[in-house]
Amino acid sequence: MLARKTPLKTRTQLKARAPMKKRSSRKPRAGDNRNYLDWVKTQPCAMCQRPADDPHHIIGVGLGGMGMTAPDLLAMPLCREHHNEIHISPELWPQQFEWVVRTIARAVSEGAV
Repeated sequence: MLARKTPLKTRTQLKARAPMKKRSSRKPRAGDNRNYLDWVKTQPCAMCQRPADDPHHIIGVGLGGMGMTAPDLLAMPLCREHHNEIHISPELWPQQFEWVVRTIARAVSEGAV
């Protein structure tokens, strides 16, 4: 039978630590405005004027990066059908600026911004 020449060290107790704080999912950025985004959700779809509660942040224009969302101030109201359509149809991306400008103009006139 094999025998140890030196005894094993006894383990020391770990000190109790405070639980880690949960990190927010993303850092606030310039242009983020939760109140504006909530207002956008109450507006009709920018494409068909049907009820929309799905804010769409503009895509494909160099604002942000891979996996990044454009600022909230560059969001427009869309119904789910048109939101999906924009994401699969890059030919609609240039029109996003017109819809965002109309949305911001309406927000200014109604005092939402």
